[in-house]
Amino acid sequence: MFNFTKTDPDELFLDSSLSDYSVIVTEIRDENGAVVTDDYLTEILNACSNLMNASFVDHYCEKAGNMIICFLNYNSSVFSIRSFVGSLRQTMYSISQKNRSYVCYAEDLQDKNQLYNECIFLINAVRYGILLGGSRPFTSTLLHRLEQSTEKLPRDIAFSIMQELNDKKYDKIITEFGQMERSFLNIFEGGVSYPFPEMMNYISEICTALRLFFEKQDYHFTFMDEDIFTILYKNNGCAGLIRLLSGSLEKYRANFSLRPSSEREQKNMDDILAHIADNLATATLSETAAHFDLTDAYLCRLFKKNMGVNFTEYIKEKKLETALRLLQGDEKMTVSAISQAIGMKSQSHFQNVFKNEFGITPEAYRRNYRLNKPE
Repeated sequence: MFNFTKTDPDELFLDSSLSDYSVIVTEIRDENGAVVTDDYLTEILNACSNLMNASFVDHYCEKAGNMIICFLNYNSSVFSIRSFVGSLRQTMYSISQKNRSYVCYAEDLQDKNQLYNECIFLINAVRYGILLGGSRPFTSTLLHRLEQSTEKLPRDIAFSIMQELNDKKYDKIITEFGQMERSFLNIFEGGVSYPFPEMMNYISEICTALRLFFEKQDYHFTFMDEDIFTILYKNNGCAGLIRLLSGSLEKYRANFSLRPSSEREQKNMDDILAHIADNLATATLSETAAHFDLTDAYLCRLFKKNMGVNFTEYIKEKKLETALRLLQGDEKMTVSAISQAIGMKSQSHFQNVFKNEFGITPEAYRRNYRLNKPE
């Protein structure tokens, strides 16, 4: 329970002489949904206060955990709280493009005694930011409508999707996902509303159904290793998550749905090996995994199973094979240039790796090769 620093509405403003009141609650998280640092919150708090000072609005702001609360007293005939919230969000975005702000507010309250009750409601209701994303602010009118809704979402959604997946009705599912995405976006325009538990359960079941299907098909996407909250934060809410699942299913349908498991895996490996060959100097485990939307751990297992060596060992072998060809070929290419061409950390590191592998330095190998090279 949040304890207000000032417990009397009369303490919030200098004179409370203006006709309208508002409270703005902002929750700030990083792109993965983690709580931001206190220093960053303080910077945002100061920016909010400066913006209000510049707007000549009577106000009081304070931090509450990972939230910032702002109380305002103004005259709605000359001051638009909606426009102000837009400016506030832009100010926070200019401070950090990576972090996400979930802004909800009550507008044009006539009684300052409503402020604390409405503030407590918004503190609890800001959790809808997980589901609706941070691209728009939420009015208390919208949030009250969601909280009070008695609408129910289908209870058998996971079973229905699994049936359609097993029947290979991919186009039908993708069409349904498009409708789901629009329905979540339509919540802002007064469409059908659902309370938080309904939406959370529904989206979790959909995500679980796709996760289980891809696991059964021995096909892997990064989201399969993440919890539902991380996926929602990363994809900016339900609409973005549905778009992610739809895109994953489209990718699976286009490339792998008609291939047996062993053939799909081989296709994966062929693509991965081609990528390494084209990017030998810069290819790392994390870079390659990210390029193919895989986790590091899954790529390690896939590589060991199909190549018989781990990823790092394979990269080293390929770099040394390339080094041998370069040492045998272009006599003008220095050892330092070869080291850079294959992406070794330094010339000395390259020489140590080469000598450990072949028992001879690159320079000595080149001399021996030239002396014994057949005419």
